[in-house]
Amino acid sequence: MAVTASTKTVNQSFSGTHIKENFAALLEANLDIVKRREWNRKLMALKLFRGETTTKDHVIRQYHYGMGMVPRNRDTENLPLDEIALGFQNTITMVTYRLATQFERETMEDDQYSVIQNKQVRFLDSLNKTIEYTLADCFNSGFGTAGSAPFTCSDGLYFFDSARNNPHPGVAQWSNLETAADLTESSLWTMEQNFASNLDERGHRAPLDMSRLVIPKAYERKAFQLARSAKTPEDALNSQNFFNGLQYDVWNYLTDTDAWFGFGGSGGYQGAENELVFIWRVSPGTTTYEVGGNPDVIAQRQRSRWAFGCDRPFAWRGSTGAA
Repeated sequence: MAVTASTKTVNQSFSGTHIKENFAALLEANLDIVKRREWNRKLMALKLFRGETTTKDHVIRQYHYGMGMVPRNRDTENLPLDEIALGFQNTITMVTYRLATQFERETMEDDQYSVIQNKQVRFLDSLNKTIEYTLADCFNSGFGTAGSAPFTCSDGLYFFDSARNNPHPGVAQWSNLETAADLTESSLWTMEQNFASNLDERGHRAPLDMSRLVIPKAYERKAFQLARSAKTPEDALNSQNFFNGLQYDVWNYLTDTDAWFGFGGSGGYQGAENELVFIWRVSPGTTTYEVGGNPDVIAQRQRSRWAFGCDRPFAWRGSTGAA
């Protein structure tokens, strides 16, 4: 009988322990080839977040905003007073991430093809996937409509939201939630104008230059046309393309094929205006130990502590797309 996917036996680990029976084929001396299936994962989540470190179990973040305009007045008049005021406060609490795997000593002894050894070396690969999925969820669920968002910003609203309050009294609300529209020259122009119309906490103009897009794979061809065409790609008037040279990042972990995002902070993703942060408390590390006092069952544990969040998302704008 031919072996098919439905008839082939797949051995499973018992209680998380790797034993010889699970690797019987790999312990066969006459096996011709043993190869780990490699995946070239294009990981980019940490690129979008401003990286920080801390020695505390939680970080309380407090911003203050500057003074207003200087009024006209005579020397004989009382001096007008102004002050630097505090904005919203944000607390980001560290979270611990752990994972373990363990091996029967016989399996390690008979590991002719270094399968177990390589598995231990690549143990931290799982953390890379965890970070990528977790941070992608900040964008996938950042509108607060696709389940529970992973965080709220310092004003208590979602990453992309409307009717955002300003800490200074009397200043109008603002929004970084774009009108739902697919990625087109027109919608891109609207987002660019909204960045340019940005106001600070006192309601004064604080223009931002849209410098990058973050898009799902489904928009890559469209983004390429908008950002690389010398002429406007959406009409036949042969006019110059305003967006020629705009940079974009394709993130394959974005699950909504309609949503797209713009970034407008100076200094790039690691600049001070990007208040979307990833904070390391404890960098990833591994520990090897015996299990339950049994010297013939060896385990490895990986552990790290980190957190993420956003204070004020001035530098980010998001659209859910038209669908």
